[in-house]
Amino acid sequence: MASRGDHYASLLKQALEILGYVQITQTLSAERGRVRLLLRVHNEQLWLNFIEVLLRAGITGSLHICKVFFLKGSSPKSSQMVYGWHLGLNSPDMESSIETIVGILQSRNSGKPESAQSSIVAGTMDIPLVGAGKTRGMFNKGKGARVAK
Repeated sequence: MASRGDHYASLLKQALEILGYVQITQTLSAERGRVRLLLRVHNEQLWLNFIEVLLRAGITGSLHICKVFFLKGSSPKSSQMVYGWHLGLNSPDMESSIETIVGILQSRNSGKPESAQSSIVAGTMDIPLVGAGKTRGMFNKGKGARVAK
C-alpha cells in the first residue's frame, strides 16, 4: 500500500507535468508533510517565471528550489558534469499546498502546456551541406544523390 507521502509526491508530479517543459526524473523522498523531487527542465526561463509565481503565492509551508550538480559517467575522470533542479515542499497541510500549486498551474495554462503554446513550428528547415556542390554524390549518367534545386 502506498504511503501518504507517496500519494502527495504523485499529486505534485502530476501537477508539475501540466507545465509541459518539466520532466520528473526521480522522487528523492516522500514522507508525510515532505516531498523532494529531482527535475529536468527544458525551458529554464519559463521555469524561473513559474518559480516566482509560486513564491509569491504564499503556499503553506516552505519551498526549497535549487540546482543540483553531479557527475554522470562511469569514472570520475571521464564523467560529465550535469545538473537537475531540486524541488522540495515541506508543509503541515500538504493537500492544501498541492491544491494551491495545481490552481496556479491551471490558471496560467488554461489546460495547455506553455511549451506547446510557444514552441509549435510548422514546416521543415533546410540546412545546406558544407562543401556540397551540384554534382556531389552523383554517379555515372547523373544518378545518385544530388542537391535539390
